Amino acid sequence: GADEDEDGQCGQQGKQSVLLVEDNADIIDYLADGLKDYFHVLKAGNGQEAWEILQNEEVNLILTDVMMPVKDGFTCCREIRMQQETAHIPILILTARAEDADILQGCNSGADDYMMKPFNPEILKTKVDNLILQRERLKRIYTKALMLKQESEEGEKEDVFLQQLIHIIEANLSNADFNVKMLAEQLNMSQPTLYRKIKQRSE
Repeated sequence: GADEDEDGQCGQQGKQSVLLVEDNADIIDYLADGLKDYFHVLKAGNGQEAWEILQNEEVNLILTDVMMPVKDGFTCCREIRMQQETAHIPILILTARAEDADILQGCNSGADDYMMKPFNPEILKTKVDNLILQRERLKRIYTKALMLKQESEEGEKEDVFLQQLIHIIEANLSNADFNVKMLAEQLNMSQPTLYRKIKQRSE
């Protein structure tokens, strides 16, 4: 109804977008059914279609199968990580084979997490939520730091902390595991201190 906008979940905010990349129609429908109540679901039958969608839509997470014709999930991952516009998007890979899971743990393909088939829809939703949340936190800090850095430059004073912060995030953009906790560690401070320092600068 019209009152849904109040809680910020619906309305202008809209749902977070999840792009499903899967050539098997049954699996993609099953995935979409499990996620469509919570997310805006986009579907691609292969890596090429996925790429076209990424050019035109804002996507918060990519869910891809390892086994696909045209381009497999690993190739998809690497290409997404290599492009600046898409490097930050979390990627969750589905696999039926344990040896794929081994490769994924090496994670040189740039995947953030993986799930073995057959999978539990509840666990899948939780993983998707967590990955999106981690990225959103980093993105908010990054956006805020860029804004504050611009302000400090206009005031003609360099802010070393902000420069460091931005540099560390940018250096780790393609590192799927990077999160706020690691950012704080690299700055040699706790997460609350990190949030406090940013807050102080915005006051």
